[in-house]
Amino acid sequence: MSSVRNPLEEILEQYMDLLRRGVAPPIERYALGFPEYEQEIVDLYPTFEWLEQVGQPRPRRANCEIDDLAGTTLGDYELLLELGRGGMGVVYLARHQSLDKTVAVKILPRHLSNETYRRRFLREAKSAARLHHSNIVTVFDFGESDGKCYYVMQYIAGQSLAHILRTERPEEILAADYTDRDAFISACLSGGKRYHTQIAASEQQGASSTDGMDDDSATEFVVTSRSSVNAADQDSVTNVTGDCFWRDVALLGFQVAEAIHYAHEQGILHRDIKPGNLLLDADGTVWITDFGLAKVDDDGDLTMSGEIVGTLRYMAPESLHGQADRRSDICSLGLTLYELVAHRPAYLSKGAHSIIEQIQAATPTRLRSIRPDIPHDLARVIEKAIERNQADRYVTAGAMAEDLRRFLNDEPILARRVSIIERTQRWCRRNPLSAALFASIALLLVSGAVGGMSAAVRMRELADAANKERDAALHYELNALLDSAFKHAGTHQIGQQTQCVSAITLAKRSADVLSQTSQHLFALRSAAAAGLAYPDLRVDRTWKDACVLDSKASFSADLSAYAAVEQHEDQYDITIRRTSDGQIIARLPAATNGWTLELSRNGRYVCDGAYLWDVSTGQRPLAR
Repeated sequence: MSSVRNPLEEILEQYMDLLRRGVAPPIERYALGFPEYEQEIVDLYPTFEWLEQVGQPRPRRANCEIDDLAGTTLGDYELLLELGRGGMGVVYLARHQSLDKTVAVKILPRHLSNETYRRRFLREAKSAARLHHSNIVTVFDFGESDGKCYYVMQYIAGQSLAHILRTERPEEILAADYTDRDAFISACLSGGKRYHTQIAASEQQGASSTDGMDDDSATEFVVTSRSSVNAADQDSVTNVTGDCFWRDVALLGFQVAEAIHYAHEQGILHRDIKPGNLLLDADGTVWITDFGLAKVDDDGDLTMSGEIVGTLRYMAPESLHGQADRRSDICSLGLTLYELVAHRPAYLSKGAHSIIEQIQAATPTRLRSIRPDIPHDLARVIEKAIERNQADRYVTAGAMAEDLRRFLNDEPILARRVSIIERTQRWCRRNPLSAALFASIALLLVSGAVGGMSAAVRMRELADAANKERDAALHYELNALLDSAFKHAGTHQIGQQTQCVSAITLAKRSADVLSQTSQHLFALRSAAAAGLAYPDLRVDRTWKDACVLDSKASFSADLSAYAAVEQHEDQYDITIRRTSDGQIIARLPAATNGWTLELSRNGRYVCDGAYLWDVSTGQRPLAR
């Protein structure tokens, strides 16, 4: 079987939606509309059917289209208008003919009339019938007529919370500012009184207790007034000023939590708390409906061990393993309030497989990361309700209701804030392998850091020792150079000044390296004064003659040039050079009978004892 891909998930989700409404064609015929995925759709359908199951797997709806019974009678009830369809039946607006009273009638379809579904349908009616609470839809009657099982319940003129969320949260405005959406939801929660629906055509207002069916017929909602808590709650919840939206959310949660607590006290678990099963009437009162998945303590459970029961997106982690308890209902309520506040579900994935993975492994994003403006106490109540670990949630729905009441009254809540350390501990318990991996990495990092610090300390010690040795050597060199400078300053020898200054320069460099120039400044100045006080001579140029003893040179008066006899191969020449760089000015043949040279004062003529030469022309103007 091919792996599940997003296009397939979307196609099958659409089919499951049609299936829940009882209008789905056979899966084989539905798959024909998607030729590229036809075989995969048929193969994957049983898996999706199991994941979406409520109780035992639903029968396939191959030829199970439900007839519209509007306009007919069922026992003493006249069916006026179909209000919605769900996985366990169809709900009609009806009139009790004997009492002339408007009611809602839920009918079990013929294709679900096997013994298991009949027992479940009866249990749903019995569960709701034994509950008498101002926030739970009341069941009046149960019967069978013409082979159709049905039960009669209180008619609620209103709409489901799912419809409100779907209306305020179209895909194109998900990134919009929260203000307008908060205002819309607040208006819906606090008491809108007029709903323009199909019921208006029969001179009736509102929708009915649609049993969580999320009817697709969009309603236009006009807010005309606001109302406070119903009379039963007036004494426990005082009217305290505050942000309307947050208070309205808390008030809805308070009413549902109180009702759930009451049901739990009667031994009934709802097991499918979600927006679609919460109805809002025109006075802002919330009503819990659809006990089709309820579990009664004193009755046998109609679901098999380990069977998934509920709606995935609002399901507690333990419910995936068939281990739901009272705290599972609390978690479902928390996930509903989370979506109401965040304007998005706690688990964002679209496919059933992805949602299951998120429920099992992921933790919903913290509310204050999504809505920084949410009050801390309200965020804490919701997040405590949806804790992954059952033991970390509220013990009872009544405890959750009490904290919501405290929030509404501006009193401190009882739920303790979870510290970062505790959140870390919980994460480690949930993810032991990852925690062990991170702990190992942290240990390696700490060990590396400690080893690095030790190595750094050792390197610093070695560097300090090397610096001390260097400083000692520089001190010795500095003192030796100062002694040398003073020694050369008074030798009265050629080069004394140059040698003294050279020693002072080197001593200054050593003092700079030691950052002790100021401490030795007096000694450096004294040596410099002593060295510069004496004149100095230096060798400017040397030359090599054939015979050093006979070598003679003659300089011009300004010492800018000189003449000397130089040997080149087998002959001797008179060479006149510049004193500054030794550059040859002229080269003349030397006399063979002597080495006496005389350069004129202006350097123009040179005489070698036999001839007088003109240096510039190389001619002999005179001869002896």
